[in-house]
Amino acid sequence: MLHVWDVMLAMVRCAIGDEHRSVATARRQFFDLTGFMPEESSFYDRLTPAFADLAWQQFLRVLASANRVQRRRVAQALGVHVRDVRVVDASVVTLPGRAMAHYRRLTPSTEAARSRRR
Repeated sequence: MLHVWDVMLAMVRCAIGDEHRSVATARRQFFDLTGFMPEESSFYDRLTPAFADLAWQQFLRVLASANRVQRRRVAQALGVHVRDVRVVDASVVTLPGRAMAHYRRLTPSTEAARSRRR
């Protein structure tokens, strides 16, 4: 029996390994992890759109619980830019003024607006 998490880990190891990235490589990674070499069809048939959705949701879940250094390493490995935004559970959030350039939907705080009118 092929466990979904073993298949997912084999796919990740395939993606970050030195060998050519292919489903056959992932199948060999599965063997390295579990000591069991599944038939090609048994392994390949697990790679469905539902499996991809599960893998994506798991990736987002792990990324959400990662600290800033870990997120930067993931972003660097993926070749993307990740911007950390701290969210506070409140209706008003105070950010530095320099954030206005990056977040165009921000408006000056009510207090700052009042002090400018005086």
